[in-house]
Amino acid sequence: MDNQKLLSTNKLKTNELNTDLNNTKRKGKNSSSPLTEKEKKILNILKSVNLYPFDYENDLEHIRELKTDYPDIDLLEEVKKWRTYKRDKPLKENSNARLQLRNWMKNASEWQKDNNGGGRREVADF
Repeated sequence: MDNQKLLSTNKLKTNELNTDLNNTKRKGKNSSSPLTEKEKKILNILKSVNLYPFDYENDLEHIRELKTDYPDIDLLEEVKKWRTYKRDKPLKENSNARLQLRNWMKNASEWQKDNNGGGRREVADF
């Protein structure tokens, strides 16, 4: 697929998601708080990842859980990095995309703690 078609496809997906987000009634335990701009951007990114099993309610709940579990990281920036990684290492039909995303956030949180704690990790002598 050439770049022009890819850009056009991504714009259509973004427009579809914006319509979906505006028309969907939120249900579930996280529905009481309104959708933030950051959450909307994250949902747009997730929907744009090839073979990502996008589900509005499930993904909104998932990103809110990630925000709670990893408050020290910038979730939007890490989702952008994950999307870029998935361009080179695409999801497969049987991939557990949400678990991959959770593991990505766990690693990002650990790396951030390591870098804030003086940079380099100590290596044990054997």
